[in-house]
Amino acid sequence: LEIFQIFITFIKTYEKTNTQMARDLIHYQVRRALEKDGWKVTADPFRVKFGKKTTVEIDLQANKFISFEKGNEQIFIEIKTFQKRSLLYTFYEALGQYLCYRDGLEELGITKPVYLAIPLPVYKKIKKTPFIIRRIYQYKLNLIIIDTTSEKIIEWKN
Repeated sequence: LEIFQIFITFIKTYEKTNTQMARDLIHYQVRRALEKDGWKVTADPFRVKFGKKTTVEIDLQANKFISFEKGNEQIFIEIKTFQKRSLLYTFYEALGQYLCYRDGLEELGITKPVYLAIPLPVYKKIKKTPFIIRRIYQYKLNLIIIDTTSEKIIEWKN
């Protein structure tokens, strides 16, 4: 319940400012890593309305041609630097945002996967934090691990 309260506060703040959300520090590195991996960014950001008054921005929407049999794959990516506060608190915020985006899209009939893109050093810290690892499995978070220096995708975690 607290996760959703944080997200509602986030939405109210966004609606009051009525401006584009600030991009994470690694936004362009993640975008370039996706493009190097064959993804075409189709929205930066992807704006979606949840109801009449609530519009949110998911950092990226991307498509990739898989095969003639499977066609294109479409994904949504929320980017998090994890530079603020403690690792646990920042994860807590990211989890709430991720779940609201994923569930909100599903309510609209959009069943494409949502990924949380994070830098490699953050993932290494997360791997040492069993509480966070358990939440990742519990809530079935999809992760993209990015090497921001080389701008390459290190790993996809589904």
